[in-house]
Amino acid sequence: MENFDITLMRDEAKNEYFYVDENNGESERFYEAELYQDGFAKVRKTKNSKIQYRDLLGRLSDQPTDSGKQFFEYLLGLITYQDLHIEYFADQIFCIGVKQEILRKSKALATQSYNSGLKVSKKEFEKTIDKRFNEIDLKHIFAVELDKTNAEIDKIYENKRSDENKELDDDEDDETMDFLDDIDV
Repeated sequence: MENFDITLMRDEAKNEYFYVDENNGESERFYEAELYQDGFAKVRKTKNSKIQYRDLLGRLSDQPTDSGKQFFEYLLGLITYQDLHIEYFADQIFCIGVKQEILRKSKALATQSYNSGLKVSKKEFEKTIDKRFNEIDLKHIFAVELDKTNAEIDKIYENKRSDENKELDDDEDDETMDFLDDIDV
């Protein structure tokens, strides 16, 4: 991944590991950490904690996440911005990562164009970047609302299932009592 640089470092004195991104930003410290593989690194916060997966955005989870996998594919150029799933934009960290990657790709394209002798228009790049950033902000708002709506729908269905189960339990209780009453000894 030539365009997304994260280095694993070790603080020998404290026996801790941490990651340093391309802007020299340091991650939190870990008792144990591995190099990234397929967009995730296995980490352990303390000696007694369970292994977690750290994605390229710095998010920790118990298993590799679909949004982390998709972000990795986006970084590699296997999918385009348009292919990113809308529901992942509910996470502000995901949005920031996509914006950073848009800037990175724009800089690379501008540099390549300039080095090839082509005219590079600041206004055109600025316009394209602003458009994408506004789209991401709108996708974030939409995805958050979609998340809320889905949670409300899940709650309604859960309540309905709970009521149905209660009705079944009551019916079953009556049937059991009738069955026991009808048994002759």
